[in-house]
Amino acid sequence: MKCLITGVNGFLGKAMYRTILNDQNYEQVIGTTHFDIMGSTYENRPEGKRGLIVECQLESPGWVTRFLGQYKPDVIFHLSGFGSQNKSAKDIFNSHVLSTLNILDVVQHQENRPAFIHMSSVVIDGHPLPLYGAAKASAEVIVKSYTSLDKIEGVSVRSCAITGAGANHGLLPDIFKRLFDNNSQELELWGAAPGTRKPFVNVNTLCTFLAKLPYRRDWFRYSPIIFSPVDTLTVQEVAMIAMGLSNRPRPINWLEHKVWAGDQKVVNPMSNLRHIDYKLGSSREEVEKSMKEILRKDYGWKNSES
Repeated sequence: MKCLITGVNGFLGKAMYRTILNDQNYEQVIGTTHFDIMGSTYENRPEGKRGLIVECQLESPGWVTRFLGQYKPDVIFHLSGFGSQNKSAKDIFNSHVLSTLNILDVVQHQENRPAFIHMSSVVIDGHPLPLYGAAKASAEVIVKSYTSLDKIEGVSVRSCAITGAGANHGLLPDIFKRLFDNNSQELELWGAAPGTRKPFVNVNTLCTFLAKLPYRRDWFRYSPIIFSPVDTLTVQEVAMIAMGLSNRPRPINWLEHKVWAGDQKVVNPMSNLRHIDYKLGSSREEVEKSMKEILRKDYGWKNSES
């Protein structure tokens, strides 16, 4: 099976690319990245006979038509799209909605239509709904519409907060950077108001699940698949786990944050994984797994195996 992964320069995309390369069920993996970061992200495009990373501007119908016509994948993992960091509303919507439309417009006319797996997010259920969530929701509707009209075979997967080694920003990297800052006597936390609860999943856990999806088309009927543990953690609980694993206890100091008034008080979404008989660990287990990966990779801690 030949697969295409969009957004291989991102945290999830990089992990998914590695997962597919190591999965012998896939004969070839093609990753796309935006043309303006191609050179700085990957020095060598080919990665053996099974892997290839290429430029593709998904917001351009011409690029997408030429690209899909040339490579003809059997499955598409659509993971690309901007978050809300320093991006305009137009950029966010184009990267999620327009890219999805462009891909599906080509796929529906191909003789052998590839399966289409769209990566969404549980922030769709947040209140208030952020622009990122609105863009994800719009793309979900498009996938559902094309699927219900039998133009494609598609599924959306809503993931909770994704953690693991390799992220250059986010809650876990921020906590560890502050814990290993020897100039600080306190652990300063921000990014979610005190009391906010969220579910977490390890990036490799998610990628392993996504890699199984093309072989379980019967799971597509539960779209959107809500990939989330049944429990939640507060930021303070996450910080306590990090301090325990790294053996660096600190008093917690909450930093003032101007957006807390509009922060999402995320209650754990009702995961529907029970319908497909898929076992997923708790948020605590997934966070601990991610933290051990970070400690091994970024801080060289051998005792993080315990």
